[in-house]
Amino acid sequence: MKQVLKYFSVLLLTIVAVSCSSDDASTELKELIVKVDKMTVEEGEVVKFSAVDSNNKIIEGADYFINNVKVSNPYKFVKSGTYNVVARKNGYNMSSPKTILVGRVLNKRLELVASKAEIVAGDNVTFQVLANGEPVTDYYIEVMGRGILLGDTWTSLTEGTFKLYAFKGEYLNSNVVTIKVKDKPIDENQFFSIVDEKYGIGEVQFAAHVQAEDDANIKPYHYTDKATGKKFQVYELVSINRVRQALTSYLIGVYVADNETKFIYPSSAKPTDVFSIGGVGVVGNNTTVSFNAQDIAEVNIDWIKPIAPFDPTNPDKTSKGEINYNIITKDKKLQVVYKGEFKGLSFVPIKKETKSVKQAFSISF
Repeated sequence: MKQVLKYFSVLLLTIVAVSCSSDDASTELKELIVKVDKMTVEEGEVVKFSAVDSNNKIIEGADYFINNVKVSNPYKFVKSGTYNVVARKNGYNMSSPKTILVGRVLNKRLELVASKAEIVAGDNVTFQVLANGEPVTDYYIEVMGRGILLGDTWTSLTEGTFKLYAFKGEYLNSNVVTIKVKDKPIDENQFFSIVDEKYGIGEVQFAAHVQAEDDANIKPYHYTDKATGKKFQVYELVSINRVRQALTSYLIGVYVADNETKFIYPSSAKPTDVFSIGGVGVVGNNTTVSFNAQDIAEVNIDWIKPIAPFDPTNPDKTSKGEINYNIITKDKKLQVVYKGEFKGLSFVPIKKETKSVKQAFSISF
């Protein structure tokens, strides 16, 4: 539905299976170190590169990059200047850069100074670049393995340890600065747990299943209850932790009249028309927990302040509400406790003739 279909930055698609990335975030990459046979050369000279691991063991098959461009090995330097060489290989972290001085260049080393060494995800770090104690301009700062900063301020929305350094033509590379990023402390009124692992909730989104084929008008998708023949709409409460790339989704059904064209939110429907369908707990690309209505031990939802009714003349408008809800499965593998703000309405497109509600999702954080 063009730009109208908002997948709350987390892309929720109702499909049968979850595709698992071959690059699992839990895989620990090994250290890679680049070596050069000469660090100071004249124009026209050739330098040979090699790569070793933390035990100084030669690593074959590494690729070499100079100023982010892949080059041959050995490599002939034809122009004076300062060149940064790194090694890369699958299964290894990108190496720290090695500086090669070609021709007549300044033998001055840059100094990179960070305002903080540890931050909570979403906080900013400001950098200053110096040479001999004096500020330097027109420099570049690289987050190793992730690209160049566009300015002197940086943040991360994911946990981890990040390394940065500054460089500038005719100067030696700066020291490498290490920044540790951690998740914010967990609020006991805003968390979910998946198989005994606890996550703070950064946001809650409220979404509706809609007809995928209708580009002009956003309309709710109607499923049919096989047992009773009744029509029902489906809504999702999605709690998200972007920092650690995890979420839970709780699916709610609302019985409606066969000819109903409006969205009937669970908050405004008759209590007897509202029922649980099930849900999932997702970490990274893996659906870790999947449950049906009969697997739920307890669910309580208090729509303290419902979102505004859907406005077909302004489908992109986002409304904010307030909710207090908790869910726990019988096996206690999934629990949600949340009191606070939620946003809606977002949309999940459902193809025509879809008969059943799927509970596995493909996620892109």
